[in-house]
Amino acid sequence: MFAIVFIGLALSLLALLGLGLFAIADVAFAGPPNLHDKKRWQPPLARGNDLLNWAAGMANAVATKRLHQPLGKETARELAMEIYEGSSFAIARAPGAVRPLKPRCTSCRHRMIGVTAPEALAIADEIQTSQSKPEVKRIRDLAAANAAASAGLDHAQYKEAQLVCPLLTCDSTCVVYDARPISCRGWSPAKGDESSLQNARKSCVAPDFHADAVGRGAEEGLSQALESAGLGGEIYELNSALAVALSNAEAPAQWVRGEPVFAGCHEYA
Repeated sequence: MFAIVFIGLALSLLALLGLGLFAIADVAFAGPPNLHDKKRWQPPLARGNDLLNWAAGMANAVATKRLHQPLGKETARELAMEIYEGSSFAIARAPGAVRPLKPRCTSCRHRMIGVTAPEALAIADEIQTSQSKPEVKRIRDLAAANAAASAGLDHAQYKEAQLVCPLLTCDSTCVVYDARPISCRGWSPAKGDESSLQNARKSCVAPDFHADAVGRGAEEGLSQALESAGLGGEIYELNSALAVALSNAEAPAQWVRGEPVFAGCHEYA
């Protein structure tokens, strides 16, 4: 009887060991997370820099895998949307997370916004696809005017200049809400009420630490992956990059070829 029990335990241990080795091999050989599996973005029980580093690692893995696939003019939009969906999923799964005040901007209307190249291209594509020609022109012209007015300004000076984000309507509705920049996703209010929204706008300080860490981490990870792929990991000021992306129909194709599409744009600092 003892021998039978011993053999049974030995076989169970071997089975568990085999499952463990299979899991390790699966992670090692399958590569980074599935690009279309948002559930991979379930956040860990972490805060601050630990959460930021986790989000950066996720974004880096997703972007790296996508950039190792064949590149084309749709790459920028596809890549940006994959990071957008994943980071938004992680933000929404935060402890005590609330329903976002969609599609209204939860930030103040006058802060400087940073975007990577694929984000600028994805936003431009969304604008040209969803908006009328007069609205596209309004956004492009305002972005260009803001870029000229903000050249050389730091964050405090930018806010004092009272430049309004070209993506916002008069009631703070974002015209590209589903394609809004990663950094904007880090501005989810800690409470889903109007007073929380108003306080966030007045202070221009991200009110939700979890959302802020995920947003900054995802942006950092995407930037690192782009740099490693030779596509430039710079983070640009939104207005200058958007004005270029909306003025050049060939920008998406030029970017994947490694051409310096945004070379003259202001960098976000």
